[in-house]
Amino acid sequence: MMTFRTVDARLPNPNGDTMRKESARRLLAEFTGTFLLIFAGTGAVVLADLGIGSLVSIMFAHALVIMVMAYAHDDISGSIINPAATLGLFVAGAIERVRVLPFIVVQLAGGVAGGLFVQFAFKGMVDLSGATSAYGATVIADGVSVPAAFALEVLGTFLMVNAILHCAVKGKAGNLAPVAIAFTVGACIMAFGPLTGASFNPARTLGPAVATGNYADIWLYMAATCGGAILAGLYNRWFMLASDGEDSKCWTSYRRRAGHRSRRYGGPSP
Repeated sequence: MMTFRTVDARLPNPNGDTMRKESARRLLAEFTGTFLLIFAGTGAVVLADLGIGSLVSIMFAHALVIMVMAYAHDDISGSIINPAATLGLFVAGAIERVRVLPFIVVQLAGGVAGGLFVQFAFKGMVDLSGATSAYGATVIADGVSVPAAFALEVLGTFLMVNAILHCAVKGKAGNLAPVAIAFTVGACIMAFGPLTGASFNPARTLGPAVATGNYADIWLYMAATCGGAILAGLYNRWFMLASDGEDSKCWTSYRRRAGHRSRRYGGPSP
């Protein structure tokens, strides 16, 4: 879900076949990364429900997958692995419009595949199908109001996308950007996990929901995560861009990773 160094892997004057292969590689990287994130993250939640693990292990499961996938797939797709983050990066101007829908589709598909694989892996261990949070489903804790849960998911997603834009796209954290962003997510999981399940990612909510058939409050998670990402994108686009042109260079570098192809890569589009 991030980029942390300048890598321009494009070929000079690529033909249509090369461009199709590059697009397929990006989509496969996003699908794989999201699948692994949802499998590892929700698997850790299931183990915690079984008494094997804790909130700390859940935090590390998410953080480590985010970090490893960023280092592994940064030069292919930017390793966003989150539909809300994809939307936030688009609003901020870090990726172009043509990439948004394909990325979101494969990220959601990866989330569903990850949720179903968690169900496949754990249903022989114990039957959790009757539990509201079975197979890692994100649910609102007893005593937490819907407005409070919505606000927490908006805040967590905002913090995550803001960290991506500053640490990765702008390059402020250098090669440690994956670490900074992974542990931003981890800190939010520690803070909000017991209250909302700490989704911050539509794929994180959709995967277990499909696996369990539990769609309670799914609208809240989808709306809140996308809303928080859009707010972060607008915040950075309107208030955080420097006037010296350096941010434009950073945006251009990230857009190249995510597959942006403007006129000879001459710069970001408005």
